Amino acid sequence: MAADAPYAWTESDDGPFALGAAVALVKSCSPARALAVLGARRATQVAPARIVRDWADQQDYEHYGTAVEAGEIGDWTIVVELNGYQATVPELLEDLSQDGEAVVIFRNVNALSSFQYAKNGTILRAFDPLLPHMSQIGEPLPEEQGIAFPGENNELHPMRGAFLLAERLTGIRLTESDVSEPGDRIAVGLHPG
Repeated sequence: MAADAPYAWTESDDGPFALGAAVALVKSCSPARALAVLGARRATQVAPARIVRDWADQQDYEHYGTAVEAGEIGDWTIVVELNGYQATVPELLEDLSQDGEAVVIFRNVNALSSFQYAKNGTILRAFDPLLPHMSQIGEPLPEEQGIAFPGENNELHPMRGAFLLAERLTGIRLTESDVSEPGDRIAVGLHPG
């Protein structure tokens, strides 16, 4: 079994990345602080993630809304943005990682993707898992050893490798329900763009 097999769900046509998403794991940053950093232009108050997801679903196409959700997973804060991207903005990622580390995995509906790793306010590594040799920042991390981007045998599975790399950096193996189910996360709604 391939090391990235537990992450097959990341490539599902009806999974959390079907319409695009950003998922971040942040060390030494509380969920409340993560929302303060990523939701500075918020359109809602902080509320349970399920309520903010419902708000986002009610927004129209031209002024679409998204929920920026944050909760705890192990010793890390997980941030989930279904159809969002705030955690990928370099200045915000640097702020999130100011006192620790942050890993962000992103893919939009058009398969534009990114993997970013920041520590102590500096982005150390950034690349597109689908096109890993284009527009990258930093040298490959030791944890990338043995991960085939964008996949093996000419198969395009960039998200599997990205999540495996995140696991190696954080010790957290995310499941589909960790991303899909809001659980007890808190959130703010915003209109990206």
